[in-house]
Amino acid sequence: MSDSTKTTDDQMYQMLFRAIHEHYLKPDTHLPEDELAKSFNVSRTRVRKILQRLIYEQLVVQLPNRGCFVASMGKPQVNEIFTTRKILELGVIDLLNLPLNDAQVTSLTKLCDAEMTALRKAEYGLANKLSGDFHIQIAKFTENVTLITLIEQLIARTSLAIAMYSNPTTMQCDNHCHFDLIKLLQQTDKALLKNDMAEHLSELAEQLLIEPQPKQPPNFNELFNKLGDK
Repeated sequence: MSDSTKTTDDQMYQMLFRAIHEHYLKPDTHLPEDELAKSFNVSRTRVRKILQRLIYEQLVVQLPNRGCFVASMGKPQVNEIFTTRKILELGVIDLLNLPLNDAQVTSLTKLCDAEMTALRKAEYGLANKLSGDFHIQIAKFTENVTLITLIEQLIARTSLAIAMYSNPTTMQCDNHCHFDLIKLLQQTDKALLKNDMAEHLSELAEQLLIEPQPKQPPNFNELFNKLGDK
């Protein structure tokens, strides 16, 4: 980023979080402190603070004598994430006041429309983020802060799994499933909604490929300039 840019800790965190969540930084990508510090025009001490926060959130791992890397996971961990998501997101449905009001429906529809637009433009990382935001928004309707936080963390971990194992073209089906969920959220049959949500999450897990997808080394300066402009 340019020398004139004063990057705050929160801005650095948000850029790194987005870069991971939107798949600009793939799992197992090395995150050298010196390169990040140069790109952000800050000290390595400040970069280290941000990396520690991402380590706590399980989005980054620190390996002895090797430094920090974007976290990766095996298939058993992926299955654990989706199993836990299913438990929590079906619990969300129990706490919802159905049918959703017009404002709530509109907020979900806008996310789905934006996701569809991103898919049409082949912006798969952004589409993945919007897909996660859809599920987080439903959780926010419960106004249960603890539950919302847990789901936000699981969505971020899901993004890592998708970055490692997904075929971007399968996300089209995922988007159509969200529109189906909106229709059910405008009704009062929670049993039917739970069944549809469970099937949706199971299908998403099954879409993940067996072999991890290839990655390219990032240009941090170019990447963060791009994210800073959005």
